[in-house]
Amino acid sequence: MHSILWTCPSHSGTRNKWLTCMTWNAVGHQGTPEKPARAGFHLSGTVTEPATASEPEVTHKVAISFDRCKITSVTCGCGNRDIFYCSHVVALSLYRIRKPEQVKLRLPISETLFQMNRDQLQKLVQYLITAHHTEVLPTAQKLADEILSSNSEINQVHGAPDPTAGASIDDDNCWHLDEDQVREQVKQFLSQGGYYGSGKQLNSMFAKVHITSLYM
Repeated sequence: MHSILWTCPSHSGTRNKWLTCMTWNAVGHQGTPEKPARAGFHLSGTVTEPATASEPEVTHKVAISFDRCKITSVTCGCGNRDIFYCSHVVALSLYRIRKPEQVKLRLPISETLFQMNRDQLQKLVQYLITAHHTEVLPTAQKLADEILSSNSEINQVHGAPDPTAGASIDDDNCWHLDEDQVREQVKQFLSQGGYYGSGKQLNSMFAKVHITSLYM
């Protein structure tokens, strides 16, 4: 990961003052990413926004996938959606770039699982389900039922997906862009009516896309 994009949202509201266009020192003052972990081509961690006079401290979970020096997907618990990455994604990315020694590199999860014996695999699965049973158990039970059924679709496929393994060298790779969000913004601008107002908003949005393309 050698490249990064960031933006300057407006100052509306106390949360939005946490600008994404900060320098590294400013990011440090706003809160340092915690528990950063890298497995293969997947980076994860938490980023905490400090408390303010009116709002409590908030911690967001961040996950970033990358391939050949491009960020290919991002997920953040803040829920902010824009053409550019949110401040929490930027903070975790900059932390990994500036302090790589603080982020332990691990093998893709499929390689780690390959090194385990049957007892270790069973222990891993059971501990994982115990720690996150309300979220994981329904999916775990569904997958178990499918795996135990010889005629299921999952048993017709060799191997299993690994989101940390990265893409094949022959696969296309490109910078992450939330295309659904772009379409939704265009629909909202057009539905507001008024040629001049909608035109200004669309030009502003497309300028962001143009700036993004300069870095891709």
